[in-house]
Amino acid sequence: MNKRNYRPLVCAALVSLTLGACSSAPKPNASLEEARLAYDKASNDVTVVKHAPEELDKARDAMNVANKHWRKKEGTANIEHFSYLAKQRIEIASLIAESNETSRELESMALKRRNVTLDLREAELTQSKLETQALQEQMEEMAALQAEKTDRGMVLTLGDVLFDVGESTLAPGAARNIDKIAGFMRNYPDRDAVIEGHTDSLGDDDFNLDLSRDRAFAVREALIQSGVTADRISTQGFGETLPVASNTSSTGRQENRRVEIIFANASTQVSEYDE
Repeated sequence: MNKRNYRPLVCAALVSLTLGACSSAPKPNASLEEARLAYDKASNDVTVVKHAPEELDKARDAMNVANKHWRKKEGTANIEHFSYLAKQRIEIASLIAESNETSRELESMALKRRNVTLDLREAELTQSKLETQALQEQMEEMAALQAEKTDRGMVLTLGDVLFDVGESTLAPGAARNIDKIAGFMRNYPDRDAVIEGHTDSLGDDDFNLDLSRDRAFAVREALIQSGVTADRISTQGFGETLPVASNTSSTGRQENRRVEIIFANASTQVSEYDE
């Protein structure tokens, strides 16, 4: 064959093959392309792969069927149908993954909340134990001073041995008790004291009232001298108006001549002697 005639024939054959290949390729399908893109995105999402592998596999199977129909040019109905199924499976997979992640976050939050709650309860129990222990220690110290727990708080009663008869000046032997009370109040600075003075019924009412006030004030001044701040102590005198025993006997009158120190649970007003 003549070389000049051979070259055009080869070119013609190549053109024919190219046109044939072009004419045999199926046209792109929008639904299938969307399914492919959605599947590529989902299959590259670690969360979806981890939590919804089965739905992802079903989406891939549906897309493979759609691809087969597309390659065979078997019409758009089957391609559209299986592409739709693939996209639905992918959406379900994404929702499952999102739900599981949310559940994990909620579980994590619930766990943290439980841990915080436990920590708070433990702290409260510890604080309660410390407060109970402190109260027990206070009670033990007050018990050593013969204090009594009443509705008014802890009441420490000091008999008339603190003073000479008819006098408001502390006797020398009172220093020991005063030091114990002052030490207690220094150890527990949250405890305030109310000092009440009482007398028996012998003598003039006004004299007894003044005497009870002066004695309460004398104890207050002694505590201040021992290091207790003045704003923590208030005083009040009741004279003979609140006896604890009968004034008809010397024993009863001795019990009525007393100074009471009340460590109340609530703050109290300072009397007119507190300046």
